[in-house]
Amino acid sequence: MKLVIHTQFKENYGAHTWDGEGECPQYWKFKGGETFVLPGVDNELLVPALRDLIEYKDDGSEEYILNAEVVEDDAVICEEWETPWTIYAEDMGFYASRYVKAEDYWQPGYKGKAQSYKMLPKGEREAWSEEYIKEAA
Repeated sequence: MKLVIHTQFKENYGAHTWDGEGECPQYWKFKGGETFVLPGVDNELLVPALRDLIEYKDDGSEEYILNAEVVEDDAVICEEWETPWTIYAEDMGFYASRYVKAEDYWQPGYKGKAQSYKMLPKGEREAWSEEYIKEAA
């Protein structure tokens, strides 16, 4: 079993030209979201703890959980073109990682990239890592 969390990301286009005076203009656009997977979990008890690490809102953008559910390990959780984040817990907290397969428009010679970060409250990230992986010669 695995816990799957889908989020929604929104961007406030009104904040781009805001001068900081008065109320921030509100012009929100939906911009997609992320899929997070926590393998080896058979209940939704971790959702409140993960909510604090995923969700945030400020004048310019917002991300929040749309839904969370426990599914079978072989369940399809997102579209083929999407790349979900895998969450894993260590003594020092929760981390997220994923492997993104290279797209046709990438510079030739790369097969993908590995990304990871430590999840902090309010959607903050620490120890961000991104490594591009070359094809074998």
